[in-house]
Amino acid sequence: MMPIVREGRVPVFGLLALALALTATENVLIAAPLWIGTFVLAFVFRELPRRAPASPLAVLSPVDGRVLSVESCRDPYRERSSQCVRVVQDAAGPYGLYAPIEGKLLKVWHGSPAAKEHQAALWVQTDELDDIVVAVHRSRLPGYLRCRAHAGERVGHGSRCGFAGFGRIVELYLPEASRVEVEAGARLRAGQVIGKLLRP
Repeated sequence: MMPIVREGRVPVFGLLALALALTATENVLIAAPLWIGTFVLAFVFRELPRRAPASPLAVLSPVDGRVLSVESCRDPYRERSSQCVRVVQDAAGPYGLYAPIEGKLLKVWHGSPAAKEHQAALWVQTDELDDIVVAVHRSRLPGYLRCRAHAGERVGHGSRCGFAGFGRIVELYLPEASRVEVEAGARLRAGQVIGKLLRP
C-alpha cells in the first residue's frame, strides 16, 4: 500500500481492519464495498515523496495544483505590500500542506480575522527575517484541514506541516522584492520552486 499521511491513518487502517474482518467471517464479495472504500481513502490520503531544492532562498509551492494568478497585493496579515501567488489544489490531490521556506512558525491563525474567505493561515519567518504567509481558503466542498505544526516551532524547507483537503485555494504572500518564477496556468507540485527571496 502507498504511504499514508498521518491524518489519514485512522480512517484508512480502520476501514482496512473492517474489510479484513468481514472477509474472514463472510466472503470477499460481501466485503467488496469496504475494500473499495479502503482503496479510495488510501488514494485520498496518499503521501508522495518530496525533495526540497538545495537553494535556501528558494520559495516552494505548499501544495500540488495550478497557479491561478500572480500579482502585487496587500498582505492582510502583515499589513504590507507583497507579491501574491494564488494556487488551486488538484481536485484529485494529494492534499498535503508543505512549508514554503525554512524558518520559525511565528503564528497560526484558525478562522482568519484578516480575510473571511480564509480558514487558516501560517506565518513563517526565515533566520534573515523574511516573512511569508500561507493562507488556506475555506473549502467549497466538505473539507478537512489540519495543521500539525504549532507557533514557535521550526519548520524545514519543504517539510509537510499539515493536510488541506479538498480542492482548496491557497495564497502565498511573499516579500514585495521577491522574484516570482511562475505564471498563471502553470502546474505545480508541492516542493517545486515558485520564486526566490532576493538579497540586497
